[in-house]
Amino acid sequence: MSDRRTGFFIDGEFVESSSTGRTVDVVAPATEEVAHRVPEAGDPELDRAVAAARRAFDEGPWPRLSPAERAAVVLRACDLLDKRVDDAAHLQADEMGAPLSLGRFTGRTSIDVTRELCAAVVGWSEVDARDGQWEYEVRTEPYGVVAAISPWNGPFAATLMKGTMALLAGCTVVDKPPVEAPLSSLVIAEALADAGLPAGAFNLVPGDGRLGERLVSSPGVDMVSFTGGTVVGKQVGRICGEQLKRVVLELGGKSAGVVLPDGDMAAAVRGVASGVFFNTGQVCSSLTRLLVPHEREEEAVAGLVEFASRMKLGDPHDESTQVGPLATRRHRDRVESYVRLGVAEGAELVTGGARPAHLSRGWFFEPTVFRGVTNTMRLGREEVFGPVASVLTYRDVDEAVAIANDSPYGLNASVFSADEEHALRVAARLRTGAVTINDYAQNFSAPRYHIKDSGIGVRTGREGYEQHRLAKLYNLRPSARANRNATVVGE
Repeated sequence: MSDRRTGFFIDGEFVESSSTGRTVDVVAPATEEVAHRVPEAGDPELDRAVAAARRAFDEGPWPRLSPAERAAVVLRACDLLDKRVDDAAHLQADEMGAPLSLGRFTGRTSIDVTRELCAAVVGWSEVDARDGQWEYEVRTEPYGVVAAISPWNGPFAATLMKGTMALLAGCTVVDKPPVEAPLSSLVIAEALADAGLPAGAFNLVPGDGRLGERLVSSPGVDMVSFTGGTVVGKQVGRICGEQLKRVVLELGGKSAGVVLPDGDMAAAVRGVASGVFFNTGQVCSSLTRLLVPHEREEEAVAGLVEFASRMKLGDPHDESTQVGPLATRRHRDRVESYVRLGVAEGAELVTGGARPAHLSRGWFFEPTVFRGVTNTMRLGREEVFGPVASVLTYRDVDEAVAIANDSPYGLNASVFSADEEHALRVAARLRTGAVTINDYAQNFSAPRYHIKDSGIGVRTGREGYEQHRLAKLYNLRPSARANRNATVVGE
């Protein structure tokens, strides 16, 4: 058990107990033992957090600072977080099983992206002067109180990037990290507080789905930024629709890596494996479907099997571990059920598909490869969110595009070809919010778009920033180009 901060951050103060008097055990996925114990948030804690954010937005200094002043505070927090990356990585190893190397990488990447955003916002104009019937301006201002709901598969990076995006836009925030993995997010709250963020501008209340629904429904919240599963995301969207509340939803994926006949199979295999095996497949944008020409199927399968065989499973606190456990027992059981389903549907299990024999404790699962998968199978259509890669084949490029698009999701894709122009033409036919050419690596600084069941709105990049801003029209004076003979009502 640890003596780290395990409570809430509300109105500039850490709160180590709750009105419920109850606690929640944070169970380490690698050992199945309680690693930390945290207070269970109740309605009073959530109400206090929303009230603090509302007051900080309506009356406090944060929305009224210049972009440069806000960026200076966030940059100081980034400097402090640089010294806490290792701490956050160890906490994520405890709370959701991410290997230290992965925790450090995602931590440093999210800090670097936040710094880039800080530099960018200073140069973005808040006034767009135009001329038509009138000379007018469109000005933007902070949108309001943002409810940021972060997922358990990357709690530190998601909390940092969601929270700082809203803060840099001048909004105030109530962040609800997942109850399964609440601890690494508190490191961010500490850094923001030490950096001089005004009280109430950022509040953090871990909680379960019931608390999340209450936060989304709160009349004190103006906007919701949700990252998580599609089923819950649709519920969030319904609530926001009923209340006419702005919402950004980043949901699930079943992304395809399309290898054209002349594509680099080794690069494609690396791309698929990088997403579907690292973080134990708990990555929404993973390329979980590898689409290859019939004649190259053996090459694709052999490459994935060889890659999977080199992955070292084990203790996430071990520096050499590449694949940790799945985050919860329930999720491990879900991934297992999809493997059984795939076999029953007629797909061929080539490697993996079981709990590793050498690890008697923990929610570990072997890197798994299927072949013979089709879009008629649930394994080929539904998000497994585990270390399970599927190889599908096609006869020609038109069929490859049809297979890739025959999905309820539209989050991500890659196209591999020796001819970049050809790859771009194929990419233009894919119904997805992002496509990478000849690689998988994610560009976290760029806007991430989503369509279909993968979500709506934009969370990152300048477009994500603008989602957190309210555009307002200022009519200044009739334009000299306008028809001055127009009838004015009342004259």
